Amino acid sequence: MAKRERAKFNIPMVVACVLLCLTMFSTHFASDIFARYTTRADGKDLARVAGFGEIIIEEMGDFETGLAYMIPGVDLTKKATISFGPTELSTYVFIKVETASNWAIKIDDLDDHTYTAVNGKVSWKINSDWEFLTRSIGETVVRVYYKKLDPNETIDKIDIIADGGKITVSDTITRKEFPDPSKEYFINLSAIAVQASGFETAADAWASASK
Repeated sequence: MAKRERAKFNIPMVVACVLLCLTMFSTHFASDIFARYTTRADGKDLARVAGFGEIIIEEMGDFETGLAYMIPGVDLTKKATISFGPTELSTYVFIKVETASNWAIKIDDLDDHTYTAVNGKVSWKINSDWEFLTRSIGETVVRVYYKKLDPNETIDKIDIIADGGKITVSDTITRKEFPDPSKEYFINLSAIAVQASGFETAADAWASASK
């Protein structure tokens, strides 16, 4: 009877197969990790645009038609309110006040909020809620005020001009003091909001916004 030969156990081949299998498993798991990592790394679930509120100035009073007449002893009204928010970011809200050069700031007592004309007999002021920032003088005079808001803080119809927009006109103005009818005493108001993050000061934020 023929003698059956026992199959030889090829140890190197077995080791090679085991290593191949381990390599395939390793590649499979590594591929899965890489795929999940790149899906996350595309940024789609890591960032979004922050909501930013609408800024609105509303005006009413004697200047609704754009023109009002100055009469001694008769006060004028330029009621202007501002609304803004909410926004998810800390924010600077700036008020830009552009006036004719006829209006002067009271600098003798360092009051950056009070405007005067006709030897101080006509006056009005910016609401104290607004902090003075800067001024520039040219053909017109521009002064900037601001208020810093926390995230989700809102402004709801806050007065820009104090005392409900009152412009005081003294009854002691003489005919000689009365201004030339051809001179304009305009007051133009505008507003802008800038996110506070990325700026060290309100001045930095305004410089960026006003470029």
